[in-house]
Amino acid sequence: MTEIINSPWLAAGIGVLLCAAGVYHLHRNVYEEGRTLFAPTMTIIAGVVLIAIGSAKYFNLF
Repeated sequence: MTEIINSPWLAAGIGVLLCAAGVYHLHRNVYEEGRTLFAPTMTIIAGVVLIAIGSAKYFNLF
């Protein structure tokens, strides 16, 4: 797990994949009645957090 946090490109890449997966699941669930949108939204937020961590590590902000 520490390799993900130490490598900015890996963290940002995984974040992009999580965002894409979240958008796919959100798009799939929004048209089906009775499906919750909580999990896809949390997946997108997790992806954005990983992209932010990767960007901050790349620009040496922390």
